[in-house]
Amino acid sequence: MKLLDIILMSLATVFFIIGIDQTIRLQRPIVDSYWLFMVVAACLIWLNLRKFNPKKEGNTAPPPPTQSKPRRK
Repeated sequence: MKLLDIILMSLATVFFIIGIDQTIRLQRPIVDSYWLFMVVAACLIWLNLRKFNPKKEGNTAPPPPTQSKPRRK
């Protein structure tokens, strides 16, 4: 994992814990913590996009096909 992936996962975890804490301990309705859970969802979606669509480095074009020489009989 790269540093940005670790940061995204950490942010998602922290905001999830804070959202649960505000919902349960402070006796707030979940609507008040909705924005925290949306930040968690955004971090996880961004993490998945980075994971499954990695940037391609260098020459991304496939090598040209080589033509095989005809066989001699």
